[in-house]
Amino acid sequence: MGRIQQLVGQQRDQLLRDAERRKLHVTITHRGDAGWSIFKGCFKSDSSTAQSPTLCICDIQKKPEEWPTENDVVGIAFRVGHKKCMFGAQFRRVESVSGNHLLSLSWPETIQQLQRRAYERVSPPPGVVVSVRFRPENSSKEDSGRPVMRHGQLENLSAGGVQVSVSNRTEVDHDSTYQVVFAPKSGSPSLVLETILKHCEEVENDRLLLGFQFIGLETTPNGHDLLERLAHAVASFKRMNQRDESPAQSKSRKSPIRSA
Repeated sequence: MGRIQQLVGQQRDQLLRDAERRKLHVTITHRGDAGWSIFKGCFKSDSSTAQSPTLCICDIQKKPEEWPTENDVVGIAFRVGHKKCMFGAQFRRVESVSGNHLLSLSWPETIQQLQRRAYERVSPPPGVVVSVRFRPENSSKEDSGRPVMRHGQLENLSAGGVQVSVSNRTEVDHDSTYQVVFAPKSGSPSLVLETILKHCEEVENDRLLLGFQFIGLETTPNGHDLLERLAHAVASFKRMNQRDESPAQSKSRKSPIRSA
């Protein structure tokens, strides 16, 4: 049985109607001409007879030219208890009602549901070194004189993002989009992921700690496959770490940190 549960039919409809009733908060991702954008909203009850969830975007002021266009695919993510739910849907229209922006979306064919523990960060097992390559999106061989492909080492991983240790001489741009490539297990095919650099921190030994957030996984079938592989890698790292952990370490272990 996969780590990601696929909800269709009555299960899907019931979940979405309940989310509308409770006005659950959502994260919306959209890839436009200028790249990826992320904004927040909440479900709003739909009074129409057509099956289409409507999102009320009331806490983000977006310019009209930044909205998706008709039939663009947007990604929706929200939490229900200890599970994270995601789906991709086609954008239909946006309306302004009482100062709120209401996005009308197509009813999704399926919803991916994943346990939130997959979003808890986990480090590679002792003795396991995972190399990471990353480059800016749309970079060319001549990127202002800087190397296009940068290299680092995996510090921790979750289904939502990855932290990478690099030399402090590595030049990066905060909130920019990067393609990140790594293989969680030696000999396995590499994961190629689109990310946004959300965190950059100087640490000891002349290193930088970079935090990349995965983006767009809910919008394509390939993204669903990548998410399944990420969840598998997180679970595998956890099992190996627990196996190598002493009983005393297990009792004193702090709760893992969840990714954004």
